[in-house]
Amino acid sequence: HGEAIRGLVGKKNALLGKKASILLISVVMYRFLQSPRTGAEMNTLPYILYEYHRGAFTFLLSTAHSNFAIEQTKREFEYTMASSKHVTPPSMIKLEPDQYGQRHPFENEEVIAQGLALMEEEIAKLSEEKKDGVFQAEKNCPELSKSNEHKLMFLRSEMFNADLAAKRYAKYWNMRIEIFGDKAFEQMTLDKALRDDGAALSNGFARLLPSKEKAGRSIIWVDPSRLDETKYTRESMVRFGF
Repeated sequence: HGEAIRGLVGKKNALLGKKASILLISVVMYRFLQSPRTGAEMNTLPYILYEYHRGAFTFLLSTAHSNFAIEQTKREFEYTMASSKHVTPPSMIKLEPDQYGQRHPFENEEVIAQGLALMEEEIAKLSEEKKDGVFQAEKNCPELSKSNEHKLMFLRSEMFNADLAAKRYAKYWNMRIEIFGDKAFEQMTLDKALRDDGAALSNGFARLLPSKEKAGRSIIWVDPSRLDETKYTRESMVRFGF
């Protein structure tokens, strides 16, 4: 397992991704931890990294379910892209391609303001069901959910495509509420939303490496051999990953 991961690290597009400023695996962990596994299985189960569409999605999958999961992911992603609109700020221009071939938007106050306004319009177009989490967040923690800084993360994640950013923002709050319950509206700190997850947080499963990759992005090292379900619950590990 360790050798397989070290081999993947050497491929410049595999673990580092091309899009996110930091590699997170919360959704992967959430799905992976749903099915029961013994400690020995967690230590020896082989994994693969699947990369699709310029690194926007990087998935950690068990080989036992990899083919099904990959095909399902492809279908879901292709449907999302086919049904999405390209809604970007009218004054936005893109920079020259970076080392991964991506052209990032050039940000200034005008582009940011236009992007946030467009995102608000796209959020309003979502169905009541899809933005239920947004409603709850705006009611219970408006200082976070309504802040421009918070919403800007989703715009940047989707290259200022307001349509995709709005959908990602709504899915984020739905998932956050599903995972944390009432604590979803608290700050993500050890003394608040994560106050019951100290054991999971300190087990060394995921660590922020001191070095960065060539573009200056942070790297999180994930070591499944450190998992020990006798010391914490799966739900706690999912919250940790989130």
